[in-house]
Amino acid sequence: MNHNAPETFTARGVFWRGYAQEATGTPLVILHGLFGSGDNWHSQARALAADRPVLVADMPNHGQSEHVVEMGY
Repeated sequence: MNHNAPETFTARGVFWRGYAQEATGTPLVILHGLFGSGDNWHSQARALAADRPVLVADMPNHGQSEHVVEMGY
């Protein structure tokens, strides 16, 4: 396993990156801003994962998550 590369998975159409799954501490979930993507948080998430598990999502219709015609918030 490459410890510099995040684990990835998709859940309900949302693409996630997980950093430091072996770390203890309260997990941190990062959601990017409008017009962003989870890729924007890679460096920060990797640094924060020294103390806790970190999950970064690509919100629907952004990054590697599902892209759909109709979407509501």
